[in-house]
Amino acid sequence: MQHCTMKTAVASGLHVEHYGQGQPVVMLHGWGMHAGVFQPLGKQLAQEHHIAAVDLPGHGDSSGFDQFADIAQHADYLMARLSGLFREGVTLLGWSLGSLLAQYIASQYPEYIKKLILFCSTPCFRQRQDWPCAIEDKVLTGFAADLMQDYQGTLTRFLALQFMGAQNPKENLRQARELVFAKPPPQREMLQLGLQLLETCDLRDQLDAIHCPVLIINGERDALVPTSAARFLVEHLNNSRGVIIKGAGHAPFLSHRENVRYFVERFLDEH
Repeated sequence: MQHCTMKTAVASGLHVEHYGQGQPVVMLHGWGMHAGVFQPLGKQLAQEHHIAAVDLPGHGDSSGFDQFADIAQHADYLMARLSGLFREGVTLLGWSLGSLLAQYIASQYPEYIKKLILFCSTPCFRQRQDWPCAIEDKVLTGFAADLMQDYQGTLTRFLALQFMGAQNPKENLRQARELVFAKPPPQREMLQLGLQLLETCDLRDQLDAIHCPVLIINGERDALVPTSAARFLVEHLNNSRGVIIKGAGHAPFLSHRENVRYFVERFLDEH
């Protein structure tokens, strides 16, 4: 078993927190967050693996990205830097908005992404006429309207929503606040662009381009991504399996850490 220590590195403006050694697992966080939210789980997984938790552009300690117009540009920006850190390919883990980016990257760079892990994921966050497996439009538009008025309050409400209905919501929220507010707030322009991605991206037609093994983990009580979205992913990704964590909300890797660790480690250890 490896002794886990954290190191940080900056790859052309992209801040990455590294833990452990071994098979590389790159982690992409959700909207308004940073790499620190993965610290508890990352340290556990780093006993056997090399964990690289990324601050997305304009979040945490990463520089902003002034040409972040769509998901393709964001993916290319990330890949240009990650490929310099890990030349042989990686397991990519994404949560919420990060899982949307992870799906797109896996569909566009199939030779580089060896395995894919999706937390609280959906190919389309916004409700559409043919897509009821999503939150109501007013939730996303409400965050966008409130963002410029009160960043900290808006993000606190967003965190509270992630634990709504889950077990021990107050304690989970306290831990999440400590992790999230340990770094400077994200650039507001990047927060708005992240919400734009959540509102506009629909990757349902690109799922058949993902061929690597996929693990999908969602919370039973997720108030942002319904379990029906996870089931859709399992049905439409050829080499996938799904796990619904009982009693968990939108951040099961924080509220149900041991359960999530078990499934992730078993998936990573498979050949």
